[in-house]
Amino acid sequence: MILSHYIDLLPVPEEEMRVSQLMADCFGMIHKALAFSKEERIGISLPHHKEGLAEMQTPSLGNLLRLHGSEEALRNLLKRPELQTLTDYVHIKGILPVPRGTQYRSVKRVQVKSGMERLRRRAIKRHNISQEEAQRRYPDGGEAVSFLPYLSIKSSSSHQHFKLFISHGEIMEKPVAGKFSAYGLGIADQKKNIPCPTVPWF
Repeated sequence: MILSHYIDLLPVPEEEMRVSQLMADCFGMIHKALAFSKEERIGISLPHHKEGLAEMQTPSLGNLLRLHGSEEALRNLLKRPELQTLTDYVHIKGILPVPRGTQYRSVKRVQVKSGMERLRRRAIKRHNISQEEAQRRYPDGGEAVSFLPYLSIKSSSSHQHFKLFISHGEIMEKPVAGKFSAYGLGIADQKKNIPCPTVPWF
């Protein structure tokens, strides 16, 4: 499977709706479309996201949701009725080929209990901070993932509302193939030695 093409979804905020709310609504519709179609070949990225690693910086999803997949998979996704409801408040750009020479990055969900030590190691490596500082930013417990951007969404299967924390991995020169969840996030399985797939990053 080659993620050769992409679609940019750009929320158009109105006075009564913030960009963050529009991003959540947009993501929710994408989740429904992927869940009902059982599509595992489409991933997402948030090119303008911010992690709350800097002092006083609030995590943010940004204002752009990018879908990655083959041209055929993306074309079929656009035909889904769930996406038709987005046109009133989201500018959906056409299907475009991925630029040449692009880099790659994994985009996945972070679980509170399993992700803290990994987040500390990544912060030390990426931001050149001490172990003590990493522990302060990512303490053991539920508040650690507050440094990551998240979506408050409703599950299409359980109908429960929850916070979905999203982590962008390190930038890589070569892609990693794999499957994506109904949230468009990479699926990894450490027990089976299956790495998290990547999406083009540009």
